[in-house]
Amino acid sequence: MRAILGLVLTVLGTSVAAEPSPITIRGLNLDSSPLEVESLLGECSKRPKSDAPRKGIAYQCGEDHLEGYIIDDQGRLTSLIFHCSFIEGCEYSSEDLTAQLAGALSLGDPRYGDIFHVSDGPSGDRMIVLDFREEGTYINLVASNYRKPQLKLD
Repeated sequence: MRAILGLVLTVLGTSVAAEPSPITIRGLNLDSSPLEVESLLGECSKRPKSDAPRKGIAYQCGEDHLEGYIIDDQGRLTSLIFHCSFIEGCEYSSEDLTAQLAGALSLGDPRYGDIFHVSDGPSGDRMIVLDFREEGTYINLVASNYRKPQLKLD
């Protein structure tokens, strides 16, 4: 009986490695549906072809011409961008906002550039804080290596 109990406790104590969650801000992440995005960013419409990215279909949401998302040919979000006001983060410098978000969301150490700052999520997605000076600061969640198989190194 003791051996069976020990076996049960061992099995229960062994955790299966769960997939890490994507970067999530105010309930939105790269697994969100377009309807979920619209519920928070406002009505979205397809961007004109001249503004379209090379891959995917781009949508502009709400009044802000930069907020929106890109979906791939399978209907999955590959990019989600919103203004700093979405998280009440406009009082921070872009560097401080990046550091605050990276810490709060348990992201990788930020890498700082001139107009953008990058931090990687545990599931392969990436957060980029863009400082467009006159246009404001934006947060972009991009797929990067999200949904890609892990490398086999053994």
